[in-house]
Amino acid sequence: MNEQKFQLGVKALITNNKNEIMLLRVDTSHFKDKNKNLYYWDIPGGRIQEGHTVEDTLLREVEEEIGTREIKVERHFDSFVSNIKIPPHNDGLILFVFRCMLKKPNQKIILNEESTEYKWTPAKEAKKLLTHKYPKSFIDKLDSI
Repeated sequence: MNEQKFQLGVKALITNNKNEIMLLRVDTSHFKDKNKNLYYWDIPGGRIQEGHTVEDTLLREVEEEIGTREIKVERHFDSFVSNIKIPPHNDGLILFVFRCMLKKPNQKIILNEESTEYKWTPAKEAKKLLTHKYPKSFIDKLDSI
């Protein structure tokens, strides 16, 4: 019997003072696994590398994806197994999501090559846009934003 292997990732659920959520439109055309969808909506974050802490990974990934480390990590929001598998071995992905805010409300956002745009969305819209990667338990919890 083959046991499922998992990778560990962290995500920043960045909200603003209107309780809107920052979403990134991820372009998968340059991914090694050539996803079926050319893009999907996500929140900033990435996988933890050996020897790195959760907070270091969160700050590094946010900086890589939106151009700033100037976020305030407020609290753990949720943890779950993602809907997606990581190639080439189809590893599962366990995500830890932390509620965050930008330290400067008008912070300039500079996207990397993975994303084509970002937007601030109410939880109701974010729930629809995040279903590709996130399980129903997480989607439902967005109502608490």
